[in-house]
Amino acid sequence: MAKIKKVINENYEGEFQLFFMCPACNDTHALNHTWDFNGDLENPTLSPSILTHGVMPDSNGEYKEFRCHSWITKGKIKFFGDCSHDKAGQKWFDLLDI
Repeated sequence: MAKIKKVINENYEGEFQLFFMCPACNDTHALNHTWDFNGDLENPTLSPSILTHGVMPDSNGEYKEFRCHSWITKGKIKFFGDCSHDKAGQKWFDLLDI
C-alpha cells in the first residue's frame, strides 16, 4: 500500500495535493504542491518540515488546540518537540498506509 496519496488538480497544470495518515494524530494531513516530494508513494521524502495545527475533540469531547510538526524521510516520520501530542520529540515511526 501507498504511504502518500497524490491527487492531481486537473484544472491547474502541475498542481496537486499530497495526503498522508499521521500515526500520532491518527488523522490525515494534507499538503499542497509547493512541498518538495521525491515522487515515491511507498517511501516518500518531503521537505520542508510539515506543520499542522487546528482544533480537535479530546477524549472528553471538548475541543482543544493541537499542533503536529514533523519531518518525513524515506517513508518514516519524526516528530519535533513542539507537538501537542504524546509522540512529541520521538523519531522515525513508519507512516501508515493510506
